[in-house]
Amino acid sequence: MHPDIQVLIEGGLRPHLIAQILKVNRNTAANWLAGGEPHVMIAERVHELAEAVKGAIRDGKLPILPGSDSSTAVAMRTYAVVSHYFAERGAITI
Repeated sequence: MHPDIQVLIEGGLRPHLIAQILKVNRNTAANWLAGGEPHVMIAERVHELAEAVKGAIRDGKLPILPGSDSSTAVAMRTYAVVSHYFAERGAITI
């Protein structure tokens, strides 16, 4: 598996969230999580996302454990954390 994709999995990102952030098809994101490789045209964006997620994992912000929250609430909180770390890195906006 591609190392950047492994980071996304460790951060708890699901296909629909990866697709939304990177502006790709949900099936494309699901394919990556199943072992597919990101195309060279999007590899830099995937790497930037992985770096933001690494920072959030390092700081204990990801993964967000569901507890009593709905999957939608977890996805929204995950999106907010990733957005924050993107902004901190001066990376692409989501």
